[in-house]
Amino acid sequence: HGDNGQGKDLVPRLAGQHAGYLFRQIKDFKTEVRPITGPKDPMHENALNVTDEEAIEIAEYLSALGPAAAGGDRGELSCGCPQ
Repeated sequence: HGDNGQGKDLVPRLAGQHAGYLFRQIKDFKTEVRPITGPKDPMHENALNVTDEEAIEIAEYLSALGPAAAGGDRGELSCGCPQ
């Protein structure tokens, strides 16, 4: 999920998500509540090797990271246009 869980391309951001939500997603991948998307679906393979205690730790860690600051140029506010 990119550097520090910030997401990349088609992979969603995990940093800053609620720990309970992240834990549920790991459990749903592990129990195949979330469908397998291909023959080598990495989330299902990884989730199978994670205990509930580890899933809680992973979820709490990612939640504590917080989302990255938005990038870009803020522009000139007084004229309502980019610099």
